[in-house]
Amino acid sequence: MFALAIFLAGAPSASPMENSGNGTDPIDFAVVVDASPSVPADALQEEKEATALLAQGEISTGSRGMVLVFGGADDSGNAAVDEVCPLTRLDAAGRQRLGDCVKSLNREKIGAGTDFPSAIRQASNRLAADSSPGTPKTIFLLTDGKLDVRDDPAYGPDPPRRQANGEKALAGALQQARSAGVQVWPLGFGKGVEKAALNAMASGGYQNACAGLPEATPHARTVNSSADVDTALLQTFAGARCAHLTEGTSRRPSSDLHVTLPSIATSAAIIVIKHDPMVTVNYSDPQGTKVSRNQVSGLQNTVEGLQVRQSAPGDWTAHIDAPPGHRDQTATIGAIWQGVVNSYVDVQREAENGEKIPVSVQLQNQQGVPVTDLPQAYGGRVGVRLTGQSIQPTNAQLEDTGREPDSESGDGQFSGYLEIPSSARGKLAVTITVTAPGITGDSRPVDIEVGPIEKPLVAATGVLDQQTVQPGGTVFGTVQTTNIDSKPHELRLMLRDSNKAVPARISPVIVSVPAGSSQELHKFGISVSDRAPEDQMVGGRVIVIDSTDGNKQLATVFVGTEVTGTPSPPWALIATLCMAGILLLLFSWDRYRRWLNPAGLQLTLYAKDKGEVLSKSQPVQTGQKGPYPFTVAGNEVKPGRSSKESYQIHRWIPKGRLKIKSFLSGEKQEVHDGQPYDIGNNRSIVPSYRSSIRPAGPGNKTNGPTSGKDDHF
Repeated sequence: MFALAIFLAGAPSASPMENSGNGTDPIDFAVVVDASPSVPADALQEEKEATALLAQGEISTGSRGMVLVFGGADDSGNAAVDEVCPLTRLDAAGRQRLGDCVKSLNREKIGAGTDFPSAIRQASNRLAADSSPGTPKTIFLLTDGKLDVRDDPAYGPDPPRRQANGEKALAGALQQARSAGVQVWPLGFGKGVEKAALNAMASGGYQNACAGLPEATPHARTVNSSADVDTALLQTFAGARCAHLTEGTSRRPSSDLHVTLPSIATSAAIIVIKHDPMVTVNYSDPQGTKVSRNQVSGLQNTVEGLQVRQSAPGDWTAHIDAPPGHRDQTATIGAIWQGVVNSYVDVQREAENGEKIPVSVQLQNQQGVPVTDLPQAYGGRVGVRLTGQSIQPTNAQLEDTGREPDSESGDGQFSGYLEIPSSARGKLAVTITVTAPGITGDSRPVDIEVGPIEKPLVAATGVLDQQTVQPGGTVFGTVQTTNIDSKPHELRLMLRDSNKAVPARISPVIVSVPAGSSQELHKFGISVSDRAPEDQMVGGRVIVIDSTDGNKQLATVFVGTEVTGTPSPPWALIATLCMAGILLLLFSWDRYRRWLNPAGLQLTLYAKDKGEVLSKSQPVQTGQKGPYPFTVAGNEVKPGRSSKESYQIHRWIPKGRLKIKSFLSGEKQEVHDGQPYDIGNNRSIVPSYRSSIRPAGPGNKTNGPTSGKDDHF
């Protein structure tokens, strides 16, 4: 019979990807090869290649592997199991040693038959005795046959009873594997494979799967030809390793093979299955830099691997070559990788019993780039888990669909509602869960306090004005604050966890909020370096901290702005100068004054604390020239300049901007269409070309230079 079993086991208390600090937790495994005399020579060679693949495909240098061969014991004294390669740590040297050991694999010391019970039991015992507590262990089984112990007298006096006792022994060995946390992964070859028997072995071992993924639950695979072996082995190993497989190209020498590592990957193994040890491989990273052969293990073997740490995303190239007479075998490249995403949560820190609170989270890779394609590219899901001593754990799904409370579909921000149980008391912990093959999220909890909620002294919300920015440009936003305290508060604005490839800084970093103020608007900007690469996301989040109130966090805004176009300086200045020159050439002074006049603009006077309309002006008539003067007399807005509360307003560059001047103070201020302009005494003027504009107020959303929706912190 032809069989290969690989033991990669996992402790029952934790899945291999759960609570992983870097996504590369080590494992211990044993490769158990059926080398009985009934196995054809070509099948034995495939077993050797499979063993080499598993040694080179492991992505943690802390993992350990060993190789056993098995067949069946017989009357001539041959053993059922022989340990060929001892347990070896798989650093670069260890991978090479294990690969060289596999080349010497033979069947000299074993007898005929296929004694699965002895092989499973010995491998399980060996790993359990030598592994550290909690180190993952699992089992793969590669076979074209089934249990055969008819020639082994240890199982009974005659072949029928030996076979029956062998079935019972196999059930006992699988139960032992289950108790020890050992998974079983069968891989069947040929048309006569009994898949039901293989699935029974898979279900007989340990069943814990990383993050509950079906593809990571032990199950059987079958292949009908040698052409399917490479992919099937890679898929099986990736599933059991709680890793993701990216399949690459297959070609004969001399040619280039290609495989792509995604930006979400944090560690990877690039595997080339050569089939012929005379084939040489030279690797180049996505920037075209050649990789030293010293970093490659499995040289002069049929399978070799390149371990990639802090993996560089993009297209990796492996150039394969071979001397004449060794160019007829097709080589295959693939990448087995794991990734860790950071989750940044926006949730209120205080809640009441029975309250339904919104939760939003942004996922970023290790470089700070927002992950926007988790569901589409990886079939991933994002959820939230609520735990605490006073409640049973509860879970809820978060979605990036644009449906309430999610603000926009496909922007990488996942949102949903979390209901606080009526029995909750004291402190609860909110933890984000990420479920995807080969991908895990960090497990940092966010604490919320359950109980009566006191109205905060200072409240803040905010909005970003734009979704794109040029290199050297600035992303503008606004923070709106309310302070019911009798003293002023100082707030700090901080840009955190932004994309490392896009240098950026926020200004101002300090905002002063006057005592007893409401609906104060504070503008800020995120300046992007002129060296920022295009098609990158700024990423990160702006957090608002109340320095006066013990550094209490008031608000969070996720920055999903994309860098596009060419660097702004000095082009922005040149463009402005050209525009000014064109204006001087094309417009006479008379036409320029006509352009300044804000024809059609309407001014609305509001009571800031109540958001009530006190009065409205008539729209500015067309045909007038120059700035439009107006006066605020009591609670009325009148045209013309007639008192000390007089102002003028006119159009300004860039398009959509206005400039207001106070005749009393001489102060000039730029405003947007729809942006409140504070004139004191709890009043504000809102200029607008729209007839139904409402200012920021109690129950109203901020108006201003938005993209047509309200982006709140």
